[in-house]
Amino acid sequence: MNFKDQTLFGLPPGADFAAALVDGLCAKFAMAPPADLARVQIIVNTQRLARRVSDLFAAKENILHPKLHVLNDLSGLAPQIMLPAAPPAFFTNKVTHNNSFLDIPKILAL
Repeated sequence: MNFKDQTLFGLPPGADFAAALVDGLCAKFAMAPPADLARVQIIVNTQRLARRVSDLFAAKENILHPKLHVLNDLSGLAPQIMLPAAPPAFFTNKVTHNNSFLDIPKILAL
């Protein structure tokens, strides 16, 4: 990835992020070949935002849409990468209360 070509943008509070993103990308790629916008990969933080961005791109005419990914499911970016399994969650029957341990099974047996 070439980080020299990366750009960071900001929006004022209350701005419609999805609309600004779509309008900004369309303006940036207005003079570029249509395939250039289709090579763009957008990572958003929620499925709701992904749907909104997709709907806004669908409302535009004669453009190829960029690829949208949700942050919690990036398998579409690199499907060949296998992540290790998560370690099992730590669980104990003892709960701390005022720096002392309460034994839950013994309390429930009373």
